[in-house]
Amino acid sequence: MELYAPSRQLNFRLDVTFEVDGQQITGSGVQKFVLSKSIMSFFPGISYDFDIYGDAVIVDLPNRSSVYVLMNSPRDDGSIDFDSGSYIFFVNSVCKLGEKAGKLGPAGYVRFVGKFTGSCDVEPKDVPVMVRFEDELDPATVERIFPDKAEQVLGADVKFIGARITITDDPVTAGIGDRLTWLSEFGSRSMVSGPSTTNPPFAQIIKHRHFREIEK
Repeated sequence: MELYAPSRQLNFRLDVTFEVDGQQITGSGVQKFVLSKSIMSFFPGISYDFDIYGDAVIVDLPNRSSVYVLMNSPRDDGSIDFDSGSYIFFVNSVCKLGEKAGKLGPAGYVRFVGKFTGSCDVEPKDVPVMVRFEDELDPATVERIFPDKAEQVLGADVKFIGARITITDDPVTAGIGDRLTWLSEFGSRSMVSGPSTTNPPFAQIIKHRHFREIEK
């Protein structure tokens, strides 16, 4: 009997597409999904460790603000978690890996994930949080973009088309810190500081880790 189930990782490319004045514009980035499971026979429960590392995807729209697709998944009601929400489950949820794996058991499930290939369309409910900056040099100017209301922030001729993930052997995208020079390696920092309240401003909810998750 295995005491430790295998650990597997998948690199996946996230493609996010908008339409601007009738022209489709796609931004892409590669992130790493890691799944592992430690099993001790005297523990009755099963617990997997999920992690995703990399940079937020950037969609550079012509003649207007760029869109940052964050490493943060909204809650079911559309609100945002101070942490990263359920983004660590992003690949698992979008590609329905649990359903496809069936009843393989914990070790079999991890191995199944490691062999998974192909592409999966991202349903509207699974689209990560998207933002733009009025001024990229000032993190306090961050503003949320809702997929079904993109034109309200980006202009009447802009429409969100969709997103798709594809398993790839390409290396993880890096370098977002060269563009957002204020980005800190201390991921728990907010875009702006402020007192804890029950209704904090959007810039206080968004963390540096939502733009870049560094592998430990």
